[in-house]
Amino acid sequence: MAAPAQKRARSPEAPAFVPRTRADTQEAAVALEYQRHIHRVSVFVLTDPAQSLNTDLICRVAPAGEDSRRIELKHAQLAYLCVDVPWPLVAGEYTAPFRDGFEVMIPVEPRPTRAVFSASWLQQWRTLDALQCAGCSTKLVAFPGRAVVRALPSASWEELVDAWMCHGDQRLNISVTRGRESLGTARLPAATEVWVGSFLVKTSSTYLDAGAVHTSPAKQNNCWEHPGPVPAVLQWYPFRIVPGGCEKPCDLLGQVLSQYMLEQTERQAVHHFLLSEADGDDARPRLLLWLFQPLLDIQIPGQPLYHACKILFRVVPVAPPVPYTMLLLPHDACNEVAEALRVSSLIYPRTRRVLGEWHIGWLPRSID
Repeated sequence: MAAPAQKRARSPEAPAFVPRTRADTQEAAVALEYQRHIHRVSVFVLTDPAQSLNTDLICRVAPAGEDSRRIELKHAQLAYLCVDVPWPLVAGEYTAPFRDGFEVMIPVEPRPTRAVFSASWLQQWRTLDALQCAGCSTKLVAFPGRAVVRALPSASWEELVDAWMCHGDQRLNISVTRGRESLGTARLPAATEVWVGSFLVKTSSTYLDAGAVHTSPAKQNNCWEHPGPVPAVLQWYPFRIVPGGCEKPCDLLGQVLSQYMLEQTERQAVHHFLLSEADGDDARPRLLLWLFQPLLDIQIPGQPLYHACKILFRVVPVAPPVPYTMLLLPHDACNEVAEALRVSSLIYPRTRRVLGEWHIGWLPRSID
């Protein structure tokens, strides 16, 4: 008698979603959005726009482990799909009618909201041995030992101190006033220091590889100042450089931009940002951005978990008559932001991609 055939073990690298396709079914694009402020997850299921499905989508939620839930999506005309998520969804069965796709709203068990603080991604390193171009990996600055990473003050830090210090003779106010000159833009970092801010990185030119910088994309669009015969201050965009030997993080520009906007919202209560293109000494407005919701998680099957900021945006030919903070970027960076926002909106049904005169998108704050 022949031995029974053994079942092949499932690969541990298999994704958390399992689509099955039959001849009479069609594939669907799925994305999940966790809105922490209202304790709700929206599941967006997009299908072929040329077809209309006249029956409801069935969504079942059940525990899949100690800290995860499994979402099963079933429809007679769609391929079967299940997704495991790390959110405390309320178990049960939910349905959604077809419009220009399906949108299933699932409640989440209330839990304490995790505080979100802005911080430059470079600050996770305490020391660095080199900096390299994020585009071509050319080494730009090579330190003889380990350079110390120091955090720069946030933008408009003086206004924040003035708001807290109501009397000029208070000790902290006197100390801060005396230190203003030393924190000016021309202050030179030590040769083995890297100063990191939310939208600026500073180094000394002492250990700069001038030949490499001359041929690197990191030098373009005035993101550094050419050193003279004595050490000078080099200023870099934080999305142009990465630590030596590291790969460029996915969506680095989006992460830098969203963290900066979050910082301004936390410290200055600013919610509108004018993305402008540097044009010589002038700035040409491109997009008005509205940081609409910073506490957002995006899960797309087969991709990492995005901690994101929902952003409303619209094209503006001139500066708008509303309070805003200027975001001045090179031409190629402005194009990259505009394209990232456009692509991010595609996870939503067509009717959910606009809100009045605004378009809806998101940028990653960090990626798991």
